[in-house]
Amino acid sequence: MKSAVDRSRHLTDLLSVAATRAGIPPPPRAQALTANAVSAPPLPSPPPDVVAWLAQLMLLYGLPFEYLAPAPSMLPPESIRFFFLDQNWTDRLIDGAASVGVSSTMEQLATYATLEELVLQAALAAPTVRASLLGQPAPPAATPAGPITGFLLRSAVVSGWPGLEVAAIDSAGKSLIPPLRFERLSPDVLLCLFNGLPVEVDLKQPSETLHFGVVEDKSGAPQATLRYVSGASAGMQIDTDECAIVRRNGDAPTTVVNVQKTAIALANALIEKNALPTGSALTAAQFAIEMVQSAGLQPFKKILPTATRPTA
Repeated sequence: MKSAVDRSRHLTDLLSVAATRAGIPPPPRAQALTANAVSAPPLPSPPPDVVAWLAQLMLLYGLPFEYLAPAPSMLPPESIRFFFLDQNWTDRLIDGAASVGVSSTMEQLATYATLEELVLQAALAAPTVRASLLGQPAPPAATPAGPITGFLLRSAVVSGWPGLEVAAIDSAGKSLIPPLRFERLSPDVLLCLFNGLPVEVDLKQPSETLHFGVVEDKSGAPQATLRYVSGASAGMQIDTDECAIVRRNGDAPTTVVNVQKTAIALANALIEKNALPTGSALTAAQFAIEMVQSAGLQPFKKILPTATRPTA
C-alpha cells in the first residue's frame, strides 16, 4: 500500500506544478499539497536513450521530407534555400514525441511538467549527434544547439561531387564547422544544419579536384587565369584577367600546350598587370601557379537576417 500512496502523492504534486506553470488554480485534491510540490526533490533525469532520440528529432532525423518542402516548387532543380528552424515548432515536435503512450490526464500533466527539461537535454545533446552517428569523439563542450539554421540544396552538383565540402562563418568570424547535420537526402538533395547563424556559406568542390588545366573563353579558346606569383597575394587571382594559351599546332583540337611560348605570354601579361618586374621570365614554380586550376567554390554571403526566438 505504501508504494501506491507514494505514487498518488507524486502525481498530485505534479498536478500542482503543472497547474502553477499553466497559470491556473491547482485541482482541489492537490491544493493541500502545493507546498510539498514546490519543495519536492527534482525529478530524475530522462533516460540517455530517450534524450539521444529526441536530439536526433530536433535535427529532423526521421522527419518526412514533405515537412521540409511541402511542394516541389519550393525547391526546384538547381536551387538552394536557406532557413531557420523555428524553436517553437521543434519544441512542439518534441512535445508530440514525448507524448507517445500517454493514456491519462495525470500522465499528460506529468509530461508537461518535464517537457522543459526534455527540450533542454535534447538541445544539449544535439551537437553530439553527428559525431555519435559517425563513431567519432563527441565535441569537447556541450553547447545548446541554437539558433539552428541551415540550407537545402537541390542540384546536379550534389550527385556529381559526392565529396562536396561546406564552410560556414558567423558574424564573429567563428567557423560553424562541423555542422550539426550534413547529409544527402537523395542523389541530388543535400541538407545541412548549423549550430548558429552564418553570415557566409561556401560550397566547395572536393580538394582532390586540384589539377593543372585551362579555362575556355566564349569562343572556346583555352585561357589561363592570371594569378599573383609573389608577396602576400601569391596564388590569388588578378581580378578576372586571363591569358591566351599558345598551342603547338595552332587550333587543332588534339594539339598540346607550347610550354615555352605560353610561359613568355604569361610573363608579358603579368608584367602588364605590374605583377612581375619588367624583363623578368617565369620560373617553373611561377608557371605552375598560373596553370593550376583549384577546386571550384561558390560563396553565399549575408544569407540570413538576425535570428530571434518567436514569442508565444
